[in-house]
Amino acid sequence: MSQIPLRLNIHRGTWSRRRWIFGTLLITALVASIALRIVISRAEPILRARVIETLSTQFKSRVELSGFHVSIDRGVHVWGEGLKIYGNFDPNSQQPRIQPVLAVTEFRFQTGIANLLHSPMHVDRVYVKGLQLNLPAREQRASVPARNGKIKIFVDQLICEHARLLINTLKPGKLPLEFEIASLKMTKIGPGQPLHFDADFTNPKPMGNILSTGLFGPWQADNPRGTPVDGTYSFTHADLGTIKGIGGILSSTGKYAGTLENIVVDGTTDTPDFRISVSGHPLPLHTSFHPIVDGTNGDTYLQPVRANILGSC
Repeated sequence: MSQIPLRLNIHRGTWSRRRWIFGTLLITALVASIALRIVISRAEPILRARVIETLSTQFKSRVELSGFHVSIDRGVHVWGEGLKIYGNFDPNSQQPRIQPVLAVTEFRFQTGIANLLHSPMHVDRVYVKGLQLNLPAREQRASVPARNGKIKIFVDQLICEHARLLINTLKPGKLPLEFEIASLKMTKIGPGQPLHFDADFTNPKPMGNILSTGLFGPWQADNPRGTPVDGTYSFTHADLGTIKGIGGILSSTGKYAGTLENIVVDGTTDTPDFRISVSGHPLPLHTSFHPIVDGTNGDTYLQPVRANILGSC
């Protein structure tokens, strides 16, 4: 009979410890839940500020964002519209008004809720629609002072749909060089490394489709024209009829390397039905060429070009 109280004491001690552990876990869960609710309630202003500060620091420029929305449902879903990044001058001086250098119609991305607690935060992929890059003429460009701020968001991959590139000029009466980009995917390789890109866009003249893949960057903030670029391309179904005086359907492949203001290209072209408007007789034409292209204004300086018509050089 003397052993019964001992067993009861042991049972009561075990139950007391379990209650203490359960109470501690419950309090911890409540504190975590309250903290999470606070984070969720502040998610929209927090993320909006992070996006604006990151872009302002990256581009050294003023940033505007007309709409920004956050939804917490199986993760954090973010979408926004009316993104504009300005420079220190109008990109197109022939149409003077306040113009953004970069504008985005809409964008979206998602991340985990725990990511809100980290700064900088990490985002796997951002989807962008309606991107327009409006580059000023080379003579207008100058380095700008760094803006105070930090990179608050790191993105691994940027996927663009329906992008547009405008390269402006100071030459009176000359329209900007315009490229319509159907799709552009840029993938981060590593810190301080160039971005790998895949692009599908339309060449304005001669009109045709270009597929290109390669490396871009790192971006040279103090000298954008010195940003490295390296890649290969294929140019198909180019209608030479868009150039006055000649005709035919051209295809071309090649590679390029250098910087934005000094791109060295090595390529070949094939035009099975090349013709001059005066004669109208189609002839097969093959060329190899080695131009130097200023990607900041579209100027091209041709080095030796070899042409082969009907098998004769």
